Amino acid sequence: MFAPRFRTLVAFVVAVAMVGSSALAQSTPDPSFLLTAFFGNGPVDGSVFAPSFLAQAPIAKVQAAIEDYKARLGGLSTVAKAGAGTDYLMTFQRGTLLATMQLNWGGKISGLLFHDEVSPANSAALQRFFSANSASPDWFAPSFLAKVPMTQITAVMTQVTSEEGAFKRIDTREGSYFAVFEKSQNHVNVSTDATGRFTALLLRPAEPLSAAAS
Repeated sequence: MFAPRFRTLVAFVVAVAMVGSSALAQSTPDPSFLLTAFFGNGPVDGSVFAPSFLAQAPIAKVQAAIEDYKARLGGLSTVAKAGAGTDYLMTFQRGTLLATMQLNWGGKISGLLFHDEVSPANSAALQRFFSANSASPDWFAPSFLAKVPMTQITAVMTQVTSEEGAFKRIDTREGSYFAVFEKSQNHVNVSTDATGRFTALLLRPAEPLSAAAS
């Protein structure tokens, strides 16, 4: 489908102002505890990251990403396990965010993927896009259009509606967006800038309508 390189900060997390840092080094950290500390008020502690992570993402980049999420979503309320895998659902004042965390054998963060941000701005942008007869370039950030021209966006959506039927609605289930059409549904990854323009938009392959979507 279409999307610029979807923003995935491949590995982040944290232990900020932890009590008993020596105890942390001797046991496997609880990811939900780390995520809660990660979105706290203190600076990111680089010592909790694996060297492989730090080689790809400097601490300054990690800190900037955290502040960006906090500015859009507000304060973190809860962190809960999502499903049987390594996903955690983070609930904020103004939305939710899924986090997939990996720890290495020494308990250091070797990978963390933030994805499926659900917020009022993203919901409004998706509803506007899928409900329209034709998309406007004003709905996309210049960085997006530099990689995905409007002609490609229009062609993809024409194909989707011809195969899946008319658009019905946007659903939010278990921290993810789904575009529901007459015949099927698509998991959608999205991010928007401060003005509500798409900076990333990825329509996953069609899947059967779930009981919740029918």
